[in-house]
Amino acid sequence: LRKAGLHLVWQVSALPVADHLSASDLSHLQRLLYEVFANVMKHARATQVRVHAVHDEERRCIDMRICDNGCGFEAEATQAGRGLNNMHYRAEQIGAVLRISSTPGQGTEVTLRLPLPRG
Repeated sequence: LRKAGLHLVWQVSALPVADHLSASDLSHLQRLLYEVFANVMKHARATQVRVHAVHDEERRCIDMRICDNGCGFEAEATQAGRGLNNMHYRAEQIGAVLRISSTPGQGTEVTLRLPLPRG
């Protein structure tokens, strides 16, 4: 990220082990997150990306939020490309809820809610 000119703000608290995820699930999660960062580097013209992740014990999930301060885009007017479609597909495969919100000139926010099994 530094080589791409991005300052990373890392706000990740202690997260539970998600050992309920299979190797395939972890691959989906990894590739989804890779796509988020690739989009920031390729399209956003951002200078900062913020990663926030917490364990929401009440909702039994891990909530992740990745925000950039880039150019944003008109989410409703943008036809989902292969990358965005792949991100939604990967989230669905691991039982997560993915939301992408963006406003031109105000950056983009990607949120991912990954449910945890009842324990």
